[in-house]
Amino acid sequence: MAGEERGRITIIQTRETTQGEAMTYWKCKECGRIWLEEVPLNYERCPFCEASPNFERVANPSKTDLPDQKEILRYLSNHGGSSTNDEMYREKLGDVGRGWDTIQKLKKLADEGKVRREIQHIFQGGRCVRTIIRWSSVS
Repeated sequence: MAGEERGRITIIQTRETTQGEAMTYWKCKECGRIWLEEVPLNYERCPFCEASPNFERVANPSKTDLPDQKEILRYLSNHGGSSTNDEMYREKLGDVGRGWDTIQKLKKLADEGKVRREIQHIFQGGRCVRTIIRWSSVS
């Protein structure tokens, strides 16, 4: 496994670029997620969906396509004040489900007390089968 598994979420540890290492963005052709990693790629399977190696190098994802904090708060407001990661992924909010920048902005908003994060684990047969993360705006 390429990362540390916590329930159904895989945490990928990447290193900062050091002198002599080439870094590039990779995209899984199965799940569409993008991550930054060194060249050559060290994964035998997608670190997110576990698909066999079916990756392609992609250009740096455009940061201009990502929502700023105001857009994230407006999105939550337009969705009754809260939304789950799955809902944001389906509606293609920023890079949710494909990258980490939008989630990092949500975490920063939580640190500032502007949104709240709730994590719910669903158990079946004594093991966690699903994790739901809900972000809510704080009035």
